[in-house]
Amino acid sequence: LAPEAHVGAFNNLLPVNISFGVGSLDKLVEIIDQESASRIIIVSDAIIIELPPVAEILARLRTGDREVHVVLVPAGEPTIDTVDQIGAQFRDIQPDLVVAIGGGSVLDSAKGGRLLLANEGSIRTYSWPGTPAPIVAGTTRLVTIPTTSGTGSEVTGGVVMTDPDTGMKVAAPSPNNRANYCLVDPRLTVALPPGPTLWGGLDALGQAIGSVVCAANTPVGDALGLESIRLTTAALPAVLADPSDLDARSSMSCAAL
Repeated sequence: LAPEAHVGAFNNLLPVNISFGVGSLDKLVEIIDQESASRIIIVSDAIIIELPPVAEILARLRTGDREVHVVLVPAGEPTIDTVDQIGAQFRDIQPDLVVAIGGGSVLDSAKGGRLLLANEGSIRTYSWPGTPAPIVAGTTRLVTIPTTSGTGSEVTGGVVMTDPDTGMKVAAPSPNNRANYCLVDPRLTVALPPGPTLWGGLDALGQAIGSVVCAANTPVGDALGLESIRLTTAALPAVLADPSDLDARSSMSCAAL
């Protein structure tokens, strides 16, 4: 890439407190204690919730006086209807803190549910395309824990869904949707089958390329995008050849950020 003759004005918002590395999942209890959270929702899916590291951390969370609720996201990509249903559960429970453990669908569903805690009505009201209503920031804290390496939803402010009425992709984006904490533990991606590993890796690569070539690119975005491209092109073939390669899994987890 040719160097720019002039760097113009730009804005970047990178507010998520990220802990990266093997074993970072273990910091969850510390974060919950730090936030003095007593009513917690765990958002996941039926497969992820049974992974040994996840089951172990859930057992630890259930000790003491904490009230722990588990909300399982249905299989497939989130829709306006499924996010509204999750939002209704959140409104009933009124959590202090939400923990989302899963792939992009789980993370987006959790972000959408938290959005609806502070904003009335349906998620459709806040979705684009159209003229979405402004999204008000709530007080419920959010911890994201990705189990795939692809969408980057763990650190973004987007809530991506399908509109069942039109079949189109819609989104409810806002900086107020971003997580407060993100724990990236590459161990959680080792059980991912080859197909989703490949699709997620190509997603990460495509988004990295897009961040560099888009009209709204910034020097910060370029730096992150180029490093993601470097990591993905080396690590994705390696992890497809050996799914248990934790070093390659770690590189892919970092690339997806």
